[in-house]
Amino acid sequence: MENVIVWLVVTLVGSFGGSYLSSYFKRKGENLATHEDIDKLVEQVSAVTKTTKEIEAKISSEKTGGLHGCVYGPSYSLPGR
Repeated sequence: MENVIVWLVVTLVGSFGGSYLSSYFKRKGENLATHEDIDKLVEQVSAVTKTTKEIEAKISSEKTGGLHGCVYGPSYSLPGR
């Protein structure tokens, strides 16, 4: 009779422990996957930001003719002068 009680207690503790550990590791895996996804998104946003700044710099350089802010407009002459 004593062996049956010990077996029953061990079975119950093992079942609850296994269930807890299973859900624990499942949740840990989900958290790790989420963390990796966030890292990938940060890398993508950084790449897009870098590319955007490069394009903005190129457009700015083309507008100024490579003179870094010195813009020369068309030359106009006033009539009679």
